[in-house]
Amino acid sequence: MRIFSFHILFCLLLPLPMLLASCEGAFGWMYDDPEAPATPAPEVNADRSVTATLSVNANPWGEWHYIDLPEVIRRLRADASADVNALWVTHDIPLEATGPTEMVTGHRRTGQYLYRFDTNYGEPIKGSEFQSFTPTAAQTDPDEWSIAVHRSEVRTNGGSVWESELSDIARATEADYRHASYTPDEWSENEVWSDSRTMISQLVPSQGIAVNKVLGRWLRMTLMPDYERNGHVFFLRLRDGSFAALQLVNHIGGGTPQNPSPIRCYLTLKVRYPLP
Repeated sequence: MRIFSFHILFCLLLPLPMLLASCEGAFGWMYDDPEAPATPAPEVNADRSVTATLSVNANPWGEWHYIDLPEVIRRLRADASADVNALWVTHDIPLEATGPTEMVTGHRRTGQYLYRFDTNYGEPIKGSEFQSFTPTAAQTDPDEWSIAVHRSEVRTNGGSVWESELSDIARATEADYRHASYTPDEWSENEVWSDSRTMISQLVPSQGIAVNKVLGRWLRMTLMPDYERNGHVFFLRLRDGSFAALQLVNHIGGGTPQNPSPIRCYLTLKVRYPLP
């Protein structure tokens, strides 16, 4: 759930010159490119699976970031010091209109869905109301990928996800993951917020696309810009039938010289793959 922060309300009360000076830092967390955290060395487990740590700046609103887990493991087995974070691939969310804006919805078409969100400071969002739909080009994806992240939202490439009660990925094989109930990606039109320019007026465009709402539970917005991390181990059943364990271990990245504040949605994941 998303809630507008005190920073936004504070900025609305300022005269324009003060607003431009004071809110630059308040909104800096949306745009800056933070420093990557240190990456621990990968571990080869007794069952031949590999436990690796991946980090990516998923903060930008207009981007999906993709990773191919089999390729990560292939690289690490060939060279344990390989920079597997370089394997992340970024694709922009299409924003350019390919047709006229419409005032009807419910058709699950590719495009941008504009919603007005009912919010009060310090409270969860009470609801949202559809405003308009603008068609765009379809999202482009890499040829090979396992998951994609956009801030707190996640997609799988034909996969499905189960959330366990485990909090230690080293114990992943103790879970009955092969017989669990897995959830595939589901259509969404008001969760992948794609453009922040109109959010002050509570109007936020979202990409219409299928996301995995179970895996998306690993990070939940409480009070913007604050998030609550879910430390459970999630199990991903890939399209080829193999299994991976995923755990979000951090969602804060270091700042930049221009904006030393921590950057939210800089995701650090632990991955264990392939499970036996």
